[in-house]
Amino acid sequence: MTFGLGAYFGVCYFTLQRVVLFVPHQFALSRVDRAVSFDPRWTVVYLSVGLFVLLPLGGDLRRYTRGFFVLTIISFVFFLVFPVEGPRPDQPAANAVYRLLIAYDRNLNAFPSLHAALTVYTFLFIARIRPRSWIAPMGVWLVLILYSALATKQQFAIGVLAGVVVAIAADFLASRRPAVLAIVLFALAGCHPHKPTVVFEAGLGDTHDSWRAVVRRIAPSAPVFTYDRAGLGTSAPATSPRTPTNIARELHARLQSEHVRPPYVLVSHSAGAWYALRFASDYPGEVAALIMVDPTPFDFFTNAGREMEPAERQRFTQQTAEYAQHASPGRRAEWDARLAAAIDASHAKLRAGLPVTIITGATRQSDRSERIRAWWLARHAAWAKTFPRGRHVIAETGHYVQLENPELVSREILTSWSLSRPR
Repeated sequence: MTFGLGAYFGVCYFTLQRVVLFVPHQFALSRVDRAVSFDPRWTVVYLSVGLFVLLPLGGDLRRYTRGFFVLTIISFVFFLVFPVEGPRPDQPAANAVYRLLIAYDRNLNAFPSLHAALTVYTFLFIARIRPRSWIAPMGVWLVLILYSALATKQQFAIGVLAGVVVAIAADFLASRRPAVLAIVLFALAGCHPHKPTVVFEAGLGDTHDSWRAVVRRIAPSAPVFTYDRAGLGTSAPATSPRTPTNIARELHARLQSEHVRPPYVLVSHSAGAWYALRFASDYPGEVAALIMVDPTPFDFFTNAGREMEPAERQRFTQQTAEYAQHASPGRRAEWDARLAAAIDASHAKLRAGLPVTIITGATRQSDRSERIRAWWLARHAAWAKTFPRGRHVIAETGHYVQLENPELVSREILTSWSLSRPR
C-alpha cells in the first residue's frame, strides 16, 4: 500500500508541474516571508518530510489512506486550476542539496503547501496511535519542517497556512461518509482563478488617452488597467533611464501597489510594445497574452532609413528633430533612449506557448512611402511567425489603429482575454 500511495502521489504531483492549464500566479511577500531569510541549508530538514510521513506505519493505514486521498485531491485541484509559483530566488544557491531539489522540483504547486499539509496531517494521525512521549519531539520536527518550507523559499507563508487548513480538513473528513467527501471535492472542482486584467501600454511619449476609445468598449466585459509612465501625463518624473527593463519593473511595482493581481493581457502600441515585451519576459508567469498594435520593429530607427528615398529620409529626419525639440521632458527622455530601448527589448525571451497577436496598420499614409509601408508590413509578418502561437492581423488604418478602428482592436483584445480566462 505504501508503494502504491507513493506512486500515485509522484505521478500526479510531477504531472501537474508539467501540465499547466492556466497562467501561474505569484503572491506578494508577506511580513512573515520577508522576516524569514533565504537559507538553503534548511533543505535537508525540508526533505525530511519523506521520513516523517513513514511514521504512521503500523497504525490504521486505511484511515490514514482516506485522509491522504482527501488531502492530495484537494491540493491537486488547486494546483490544476490555480497554479502558484513559490518565492524561490532567481539565482540558485551553491548548496548541493538545494540544487538537487530545484533540479527535479519545479517552482510550482505552492498553494496550498502540500509539504505543510502532509506533515500536519501525519502529525495529527500519529498523535492518536503513538505514545504521548512521541508528541513533543514530533511537534518540534513538524515546526522545523514548516519553517524550512519558508527558509528554502519553496512556499509562501499563506501557502503554508493553507496547507495546515487542508490537513485539518483531511483529518476530519477521513472519518466521514463518502457522500460528504464527494460534496466537498465537487465544490472544490468549481473553484477557478480570477479573470485576467487587460493592461494597456501606450506608445513612445504617449499617455493612456490614446487607448480611451478601446477601453470604453472593453471595460464592460473585462477588468482594465491604464496608466501613464513616469514623466508622462500626470505621473511623477522618471528617476531611472527609460529602458524597457526599468519601465517593466516600474509597471510591475505599480500593479502590485494598486493590488491588480495577475494574470495580465498586455496590450501595447508602437514602441510601447518594447516595454510590454520586456514585462512578459521578466514576469513570464504573470502574462496570459500579448497584443501589439502596430509595434515598432527593433531596427526601425537604425535600418529603415536605408529603405527610404532621399527626400523621404530628409523629411523623416526633419520631423524627428522637431519632435525632439518640442517634446516634454518625459517624452524627450523616452525618445533619447529609443536606440538602447530597442536593443534591450530585442533580448526579451517570452515563455513558450504565450499567445501573441500583432496588428498592423497597413493603409498607405502620406508620410510613409509604399516602400516603407511594405518593409513595415513584412517585418510584422516575419515577427509574428517567430512566436509558436503568433497571429498577424491586418487593419486598414494608419499607425494609430486603436483610434481609427477601435472596434477591431477591442475585438482582438476580448478574443485573447476570453481564451486566457479560466473556464
